[in-house]
Amino acid sequence: MKQSFRWFGPNDPVKLNYIKQAGAINVVSALHHISNGDVWTVEEIKKRKILIEEESLKWSVVESLPIHEDIKKVSGSYLFYINNYIKSLINLSSCGIKTVCYNFMPVLDWTRTSVEKKLDDGSKTMVFNKDALNAFDLFIVNRKKAKESLSKKEIDDAKSYYKHLDSSQVEILTKRHYFWLARL
Repeated sequence: MKQSFRWFGPNDPVKLNYIKQAGAINVVSALHHISNGDVWTVEEIKKRKILIEEESLKWSVVESLPIHEDIKKVSGSYLFYINNYIKSLINLSSCGIKTVCYNFMPVLDWTRTSVEKKLDDGSKTMVFNKDALNAFDLFIVNRKKAKESLSKKEIDDAKSYYKHLDSSQVEILTKRHYFWLARL
């Protein structure tokens, strides 16, 4: 087993030298700046690899190579996006990255409603709160048909959750998901 650490790229507040200090030798990363469905070129992959290798770390795992919504729904240009996905996998492999994780969740790719839940020991972790996601879906994004997919209790719980949010909490919840929404 090799100690690895997730890194969200150059804008991540966790710097590569912090990861190295923590004892990791491998990095799990992705090219978040590339839109879903676009090909990850060898040039872009190499740019990221060089950043990581300059800190004497190795980019060993991709998490994730996003799956375009058309593929998930088998609609629109899904065959085009499957071909782009295959090209991206080939490009990753040609750059020496052989392990690719993927998230096959609809719309948001992956969801955590907080990435800064403080634990008793002072460390932080990510958490998921269904009421928060439902409030986001119903009252912030105002997704059409959101109510159709929820029970009355889920809608009432989301409404109660949303009523207790102040503007800064709404902003945090929105930022948590905006990145993924912008890529759709």
